[in-house]
Amino acid sequence: MLMHVFGSTAVAIGTVLAAFMAGMAIGSWLIGKAADRSRHCLRLYAYLEISLALAALVSHLLLSRIGPAHLALHDLFGFSNAIFVVIRFMLAFLLVLGPTTLMGATLPVLARFLVNRSSNVGTNLSTLYAVNTLGAVFGVLVAGFHLVGTYGVHIPVYLAVTANLVIGGIAWLVSLRLAGSAPAESQPAKEPDPVGNEERIDPLTVRVVLIGLGISGLTSFAYEIYWT
Repeated sequence: MLMHVFGSTAVAIGTVLAAFMAGMAIGSWLIGKAADRSRHCLRLYAYLEISLALAALVSHLLLSRIGPAHLALHDLFGFSNAIFVVIRFMLAFLLVLGPTTLMGATLPVLARFLVNRSSNVGTNLSTLYAVNTLGAVFGVLVAGFHLVGTYGVHIPVYLAVTANLVIGGIAWLVSLRLAGSAPAESQPAKEPDPVGNEERIDPLTVRVVLIGLGISGLTSFAYEIYWT
């Protein structure tokens, strides 16, 4: 759908990637911090999954009607190509940003839930990230190579929305069962400091690592657009 707006595969993919990663980062940062203070992380996860389903549905319906909005914006701002490019980018960016922000929050919230309830944190978090990655790969394979080609765009989106609602409902029911029988969830687990107070990581080192990760992410997504 964005191809009809931008007229370029690279620009459309770049817009989706920018919105996707921005939403993932914002959701992980903002709602992830809320999870650190939450006493019922699994219930918060249920809210996120249900909200994600509704936001994705709304975003999909709006994206399918982006053509008329694009023409109206062209009538208003078509006198300046630079302004029009920025506005249509922001239009598509904001439509994708909502669902991806909620999506980015789900993994940190589940991670906090596991940290609060288990002493075997390393194994459980590794398993969570492995399952998350495998699920993403499976989703891309099934949707990209079968569902979209067979049923078009709408049916896969509705299936994904239904799956999110089901997952959110299951998480909600489980959280209700655990509410009275798992006091460990209410208190975040305190992990021992293996390096001791005398070997704190230097703040400059942290900044260098973050800058390196940022450059690595920029390069990775640039490669993905170039490859496409």
